[in-house]
Amino acid sequence: MADAGLYRCDTLINIMSVKHEIIVHIAEPPTNMKFVNETKEGQLFGQQNSVLNIICTVNSGQPQSTLELKLRNISIMSNSSDSIKHSFIARRHDHLKRILCIADNSFHRLVMNIQLYIYLSPLVHVYAEPSAEADEGTNITLLCRYESNVNENKPDTYKRFKGRHRQLLLCSGKQNWGIGTDMIKVTVFYKPRVIEDSSTLEVESKIGKPSFIFLAIVSKTKPFISWTFYPGGKKGNWNVQDLEEEIYNVSSTIVPYDTSHLGWYGARVRNDIGSLDLNIELIGFKVYVFPSKMVYNTSNVIELTCQVSHQNVSNFSNTWVHFYGGIEIRTLQGKVENSLSKLQIPFCDYRDTGTYTCRWSSSSETHSSSSEIYVRSHPVLTALHTSQRFGKTELEVCFYSFPIPIEALWFYKDKTISQTRLIVGINVQETEVMLLVNKKRVMVHGFITSHLIDGLMSTDIELYSCQVRNIMGNLDVSFLNINNSRNLTRSNGKDDRNNNWLIFCLIGSFSTILIVTLSFLYFRYSKRNCRGSSGRIDIRREQEVGSRNSSRSSSHSYAEVDSVYYHTVEWRNYTTEAPMTANIDSSVNADVSIGSRESDKTGDGSDQTQNEEATQSYMELV
Repeated sequence: MADAGLYRCDTLINIMSVKHEIIVHIAEPPTNMKFVNETKEGQLFGQQNSVLNIICTVNSGQPQSTLELKLRNISIMSNSSDSIKHSFIARRHDHLKRILCIADNSFHRLVMNIQLYIYLSPLVHVYAEPSAEADEGTNITLLCRYESNVNENKPDTYKRFKGRHRQLLLCSGKQNWGIGTDMIKVTVFYKPRVIEDSSTLEVESKIGKPSFIFLAIVSKTKPFISWTFYPGGKKGNWNVQDLEEEIYNVSSTIVPYDTSHLGWYGARVRNDIGSLDLNIELIGFKVYVFPSKMVYNTSNVIELTCQVSHQNVSNFSNTWVHFYGGIEIRTLQGKVENSLSKLQIPFCDYRDTGTYTCRWSSSSETHSSSSEIYVRSHPVLTALHTSQRFGKTELEVCFYSFPIPIEALWFYKDKTISQTRLIVGINVQETEVMLLVNKKRVMVHGFITSHLIDGLMSTDIELYSCQVRNIMGNLDVSFLNINNSRNLTRSNGKDDRNNNWLIFCLIGSFSTILIVTLSFLYFRYSKRNCRGSSGRIDIRREQEVGSRNSSRSSSHSYAEVDSVYYHTVEWRNYTTEAPMTANIDSSVNADVSIGSRESDKTGDGSDQTQNEEATQSYMELV
């Protein structure tokens, strides 16, 4: 560096003096070369499919250096400055490549290299063992493997893309640096099958007329079809037409010549893998009811449509029959137009629940089809029950409810004493109850809920009431009619009881013991039944009678059902486990209207002393 500076040279030429000045610079090598973001290991990290920046800086020295980036001795770029930058999208093949940075000022040359480390997305490979092509029913093992230079791997995910019996399996390996996928096509060779869900085909037929059969068959190879079973008639040849890839249309013809040719026919479709048996039914007269099943709410309009396969029904008459609980309730007339019959019930309630059968009848044959109808309504009272034993009184309410009940509230003097969320099988039991529909007694699925009172109740029972709720409404009942019925019995039947007592006294002690035993068995096995006089019911009233705030329907389309029903009331007392000789009151019959309040007008009668350990009482509506 000391030699650098200005040098002057004086020269005499032809008596003339010439001066030369020369400035001398000392060449300096490039220094401090480095790559931006270089690691201690001499690597530069990047991510596959992302931008990677390579920046090289240097102190050029003297003279100014030329900077150049090279990859495999191929120049990428160069310039005359102290830094150079190259940006590109990192690919899988760039992983572990080395980049050279060269600074050259003609006197000195400085070279530095760096290795690229690219975070690669998983390289996924899907294999099928033993093969990606297999017969239906055989096992195929699908393997999903991947390669990655990153230790952190997340679980593989699989997706299937179905196309008939070809499947594309997509396997994905996911990392923070990317997702790798691979796909394999699996081909399954399968037996023929129909596109429809069922291998049974119904074909409407007329005697002496051709019945045309059409089926769409899915098959890997072209199928062959032949008849296997036929009751008679003339059969045509099978035609197989290629519609599109792996879909074929097969068709044939049958001509029945009498009713014995109607019914079941069989055909078999076969390909290289296996066969499919088809069932073909020739139908001469088919009845369809729409909808086949429906749920309505109270006050909805029920509309049912009945259609037959034959256009000419002039020789047939049409009727609709309503069944409920297996009991025929009534016969209805629909509006018939050609081969169509429509039934409409303009205002429905729970009594419209049941099976509606559409019948087409002639002098020689009858054809029918049915629809199941369900009507949601508020709970409906079917019976009340009270029993006394071991110093306690149990009040029970039997009722019908669709949908199921959700809550029961018990009141004493209109004050809530219990509010229970009903759970079927725990605090509300399933049982059979009796409904009166169009003057027909129908046993249906119902419920029974109860409330236990400490002490033996008599007149105080009438202060208790119960409200049962479902999502459609409420049922509110009281036990007022129990004491009214007792008063009615005692007032009108006093003389009869005295006469019957004399008769029973003559029977003797043997009969007394027998009656006590039978009464005990009756009490044991009949408790908690809402069927009727032969079951476990102790107090029966018409549904929806005695309600406080029960949901009430508007006027109904039932012309046959009266708003008030009249019955015979029988009041009976049974004594069980008595310390003394049992006293059995005679039965007294009286005609009353539960719908009206005539039972309130009867005399109170004499009070009856209750010395028994347990007393069973019931009032039956007949």
